[in-house]
Amino acid sequence: MMERERRRVKCEKQTHSERMENLITSGVRVCACFAYLLPVLTHLDAPATGEGMLQTMWAADYPILAQSFVALKDLDSFLFQVWWARLVAFHALVFLSSWQKIPPLLRFNALQAAILHLLCYVPSAIGMLLVGLGFSGCYFSEGVVLFNFLMLCVIYAVSFNLLGLTPDAIPLVSSLARRVTAV
Repeated sequence: MMERERRRVKCEKQTHSERMENLITSGVRVCACFAYLLPVLTHLDAPATGEGMLQTMWAADYPILAQSFVALKDLDSFLFQVWWARLVAFHALVFLSSWQKIPPLLRFNALQAAILHLLCYVPSAIGMLLVGLGFSGCYFSEGVVLFNFLMLCVIYAVSFNLLGLTPDAIPLVSSLARRVTAV
């Protein structure tokens, strides 16, 4: 009973500016998560998901995830209607990461999402380079492992952001983002 009374008094003593600061902090946490839409939406068409995914047994076994996939595909087609929209979104993330007036959590996550976005192209770029050099059996595209790694990184980052922590433990990606943004 005594503990409950102390909390009530503490809440009453909280000033308007403190409440606004808490609200802004919560908004920053949520906004930091939106940066990860670019890599997720871009790589939804990986062979791990593909267009025929909804006809698989996976969709029947996990209907909520299948409907989430459909919703993300619809969001992708709405946001990126023209070919250059992803390029603009990528450059916006890079620009935001260098803008000193926004909170460090937003800057760090914008750059980390941009780096993740680029890293997902590395396997197919290396494969195309090897095919161009005459190694015809070396082409490989992004697949299940790459898509699952991307989703694991995004889930980790979103979870930490919502808790108010900086998601700085993704190997290579976080160290690059930390070095550039000095967070």
